[in-house]
Parts: sequence; structure tokens; C-alpha cells
Amino acid sequence: MDKNKIFKILISSFSRDLMDSFCLLVEANGSFATKIYSYSELKPELKNSNADLALIDEFVLFEGRKTNSFDLIKNLKTHIPVILVSSQKITNANHNIVYFIKKPISIGSLQSAIQTFTYMKQKDTKKEITKVGNVHYDAARRIIYYNDKEKLNFTSLENKIFQILSQNINKTYTRKILFDIVWGYSSNVDSQTIETHIWRIRKKLSKIKNFQYILKTEKEGYCLKKIS
Repeated sequence: MDKNKIFKILISSFSRDLMDSFCLLVEANGSFATKIYSYSELKPELKNSNADLALIDEFVLFEGRKTNSFDLIKNLKTHIPVILVSSQKITNANHNIVYFIKKPISIGSLQSAIQTFTYMKQKDTKKEITKVGNVHYDAARRIIYYNDKEKLNFTSLENKIFQILSQNINKTYTRKILFDIVWGYSSNVDSQTIETHIWRIRKKLSKIKNFQYILKTEKEGYCLKKIS
């Protein structure tokens, strides 16, 4: 992930005070906020904007009335992903919604949402074979090549986890962010599920002689650390 990138985020809410609060949070996160005051203005922006994503409150102004935003956007084919802020859990999500934030929102929850989104946006651009220390990793085929002729294979879920961690060496990913990226925000998986997958990945990596990284379990989550 490009840590220096300034993300352009569209902000929309029925409440102007809430929209101002969203903008402060977005700008505190180092991103650029653009206020959109009604759904009539928001709809074409969602279809054609050069923004990176949209942060939308559960209620927006539509035809002069306070209207549930999910009902408006659930079938809309958007050009950019949407982060929806809601006071209630929404289970019938569509492909446009990449993240839900439950009110009241914080800088931390917003950062998690943006981090999840940015990984999703970038993951399809990194399918070539990459070098991870002293091994070669083919994410598309879910294979690590090592010791010249040997290889190990990941399952689909193991591969998603390893791909995230190997692209962000020494960076700890929280369990929640891994849940959101790998299983999806609406999944009911528990911590034991991800622990099992981490254990399996670690067991496979142990077969690689002199592998230059170690898969660590931290208090906050997991990371692939370079051995110094």
C-alpha cells in the first residue's frame, strides 16, 4: 500500500453537522474530503468520479426528504466503492459496499475501513511472481518456489492471508482487518478459524530452509517479520 497517497473521499449525509464531522475525521486521517449535499448530486459522482471512495451516512437528502441511503445505492452500479456508516448492522449488502462502520465512528474505525478498501483496490495489480526474501511467490497460482526446484502450495484462504502479509513486511494486521479482507465483513468466523490458518501457513513456511522471514502472532494481530 502506498502510505504517501492522499485519498479523495466523497462525503454525504442528511445532517450537515454530521457531514462536517465526517470531513474532520477524513482530513485527520490525511485524506481529502469533498462534501456532497444531496443524493441527486451524489449519484453521478458515484458513477463517474475520480475519487477513491465514498463515505456515506445511512440517511441522505433525496428529493427534499431524509432518505435511507442503502435503499438508494444497493442496486446502483458505482464507479467507486462505498463505505456506509450505519447505526444498525446491515446484512443484505451488495458488491458496492466494501465496508460498514457502526456509529459512532472514530478515526480508528475509519482507518480500518480505508485500509481494507485500499488493499482490495490494489490486490489485482500484483499477480506477477514476486521475490519474498530467498523465495519466489506466485500469488496467482498460490505457490512458493524455494531451494531451486521445490515448491509449496497454499489453499485459497491461506494464500489471501500470506499475500496480504508478504506485501506489507513487518506490518501488523489486526484480526479484524484480516477478517474483513479474507472472509468479508459479514462473515461469522471466529478467532480460532484465523488462528488455524495462521498455524497451517507457519507449518508450511517451516519447510523452507533459511527462510528470511517469520510469521509472528502479535498482541494486535499478525505480521510477517524479517529476521535480522
